[in-house]
Amino acid sequence: PGEVAERMRSFRRNLVMIARMCQARSVPLIVGTVPSNLLKPSLTAESATGFEPANALYAEGRYAEGMAATRRFLRSVPRHQASDAENEIIRAVAEEYGLTLADVETAVCAAEPHGVPGETLFSDECHLNLEGNLILIDVFERAIRGRYGLE
Repeated sequence: PGEVAERMRSFRRNLVMIARMCQARSVPLIVGTVPSNLLKPSLTAESATGFEPANALYAEGRYAEGMAATRRFLRSVPRHQASDAENEIIRAVAEEYGLTLADVETAVCAAEPHGVPGETLFSDECHLNLEGNLILIDVFERAIRGRYGLE
């Protein structure tokens, strides 16, 4: 837990530094949320056993419950994968600094058959496939157009 908390503090500190530097130089900054594969997350062998309850819920077709269990689990697991904690920081910093937000995570969830990122839009544990990347591109394009009144 201490490692995760320190990583989140560093992530926030770095994102704030980027936002301040861009604002000081009048450089527009658009930040995007990061979707994570919640069906098959990247886990170490040690932490994989903690994922079993969520996996069982998915197997039973209880997707919303499985996704909620996965989200809770990923908040505390040391890994190199985005979780709600990172996305909460991204959203908060965007709000605090008036940045344009491209909510890729929400769009990916909405495009998945059962709302669970990882069902069809990821090529592995953390990378979007072509269809997922087309969603990312669309979300960023809409954010850019909205920022500059080009909608």
